[in-house]
Amino acid sequence: METDTKTSRKTRRSSLLTKQMEFRIPKGWQELSQGQLRYVISLYNIYDGREDMMQMIAMAALFHFMGCRVDSETKDGILCYRVSTGETFLLNPEFLPDMITAVEWVKRPNEMRCRLAVLHHCEAVSFDLRDLVFGDYLVCENYYQAWMLSHDWTKLSPMLDTLYHVPDGGKMVKTQFDYVSVAMWWTAVKDYFGQLFPHFFRRTGEGEEITQDVLREYTDAQIRLLTKGDVTKEEYILNKTTTLRALTELDAQARESEELKRIMQKNK
Repeated sequence: METDTKTSRKTRRSSLLTKQMEFRIPKGWQELSQGQLRYVISLYNIYDGREDMMQMIAMAALFHFMGCRVDSETKDGILCYRVSTGETFLLNPEFLPDMITAVEWVKRPNEMRCRLAVLHHCEAVSFDLRDLVFGDYLVCENYYQAWMLSHDWTKLSPMLDTLYHVPDGGKMVKTQFDYVSVAMWWTAVKDYFGQLFPHFFRRTGEGEEITQDVLREYTDAQIRLLTKGDVTKEEYILNKTTTLRALTELDAQARESEELKRIMQKNK
């Protein structure tokens, strides 16, 4: 046992050259605890905009999941400290590329099938928006697209108020971390909906330039499809129908339209 003069902590020395060490690394987003998810989201916030963003996120996530901190780089390797045992060990840098493959999934936020359940003591709706009415979904989608167009994070502020239940009389004090969190959630849920409702989301004008006018037309088109032109049904569709129920119907209509087109082309 000896004292680390840099940190004044007691450490036990070991080496990967003589001792095999085991670490439990999550295999995907679905295995993350809320604390781990919060940490990964914080990495996206910290490294946003850097050219090596994804590499830095993967590296930091790997050491976090291992429960290790990097003390320094030496001529013999990377000196690491294992928090749970107090051990220090030397890691051969040549091992890192193979080790990072275990967390390649953190580079694919679109595959995330979870969200932060609580932000600032405010509880979130379910990841798949099953408890969100369709009107709120359309509002959130428009704010998300506005953020995509402007790269102004504050455009996402109303989404946080919609997706998290703020107590009566309360107000969520939003941070950059919160905006990154909700952007990652919405990106992931759109990917999920693309798999769940492939007919409808394949017909959304892929490759078309997105403008506010296009968004307005797209929103109106969805409402018309669901109401079949009956304006008296708008209130029910927007404020009483759940997002999943509305998208299920839109996907069914898109599938029927595709089948009708195939039949007409076949009979030409």
